[in-house]
Amino acid sequence: MPIAYLPDNLQMYYADDDFTDPWTPAETVILHHGNAKNSQLWYAWVPLLAGDFRVIRVDARGFGKSSVPAPGYHWSLEGFATDLVHLMDSLGIDKAHLVGETIGGTIALQFAWQFPERLHTVTTCTSPYTVRGVQHPASRRTWTTAS
Repeated sequence: MPIAYLPDNLQMYYADDDFTDPWTPAETVILHHGNAKNSQLWYAWVPLLAGDFRVIRVDARGFGKSSVPAPGYHWSLEGFATDLVHLMDSLGIDKAHLVGETIGGTIALQFAWQFPERLHTVTTCTSPYTVRGVQHPASRRTWTTAS
């Protein structure tokens, strides 16, 4: 069972499917599930993608086979995005295509905001742009106009 031991006491489960030609460099696709789901959500996608891409399916912190944080943990979109960048670092992935489903897509948007240099593309599937009680990063921007 592949587990990455990441900062903040996270033991993150992931599936790593790569059926690309070993003599050809392959880009990576990371698939992030939504709430109350896990990496198994993407199981049927593997045959469609893994011949052309390395496919990483994650169980986010607190879901599936990944560790559950201690009581009092501060849940945030930023935290989930940071977990992903730590996983990428652990697996030696410089850039990836990130696909997220429902809240996984919202996390993917947060990741794109925090770590744009780590992405080839971002794709969201039925994902909310905002979450009640969570300030979206775009609202923190200071906009200026030329006079």
